[in-house]
Amino acid sequence: MTPLSNDPAARQRQLQNLRRGGTVGPGRPPEHGGFAAVRREQLAEREREVLDVLAESAPVRDADDRVPAADGVVVTLLAETLCRLATVKAAIDAWPWGDRRGNYSNALAIEARLSGHCLRLCEQLGMTPMARRRLGLPVAPEQPPTPDPDDEAERRAALARLEADDEETT
Repeated sequence: MTPLSNDPAARQRQLQNLRRGGTVGPGRPPEHGGFAAVRREQLAEREREVLDVLAESAPVRDADDRVPAADGVVVTLLAETLCRLATVKAAIDAWPWGDRRGNYSNALAIEARLSGHCLRLCEQLGMTPMARRRLGLPVAPEQPPTPDPDDEAERRAALARLEADDEETT
């Protein structure tokens, strides 16, 4: 970094060479946003979404049947990565022909890296079949029992529903 000159006229010229905000790199617009800082509001919203999904399906829970507090860092990292991934995907969708040179290689490489990072964070939270198997948990969630077809009442109710559907279609 070049120090500012002591000469007032030279110093003024040096300061005029500086550009204020709105550009990334040497005067270029942002291309995909894969390395951009995530806005706090966007991060907080995505974090709530991740916690809502985890509240329904997380295999590891604390005594209050919630996501453990120790997973907070992983949840925040996952939310931040998902925000960046959404930005990169939006950039790819907005420019279907690629960057200014007509290729996708940079954005697609970043998308692949972010997707892999999301997968690793989901594994940390036990949200993949292999992670659940390593934890000794059931791989698939338990399905509700199917009704017994021999049950007379269930058979009658099913028949009544079919007849009602037939009457509506005719």
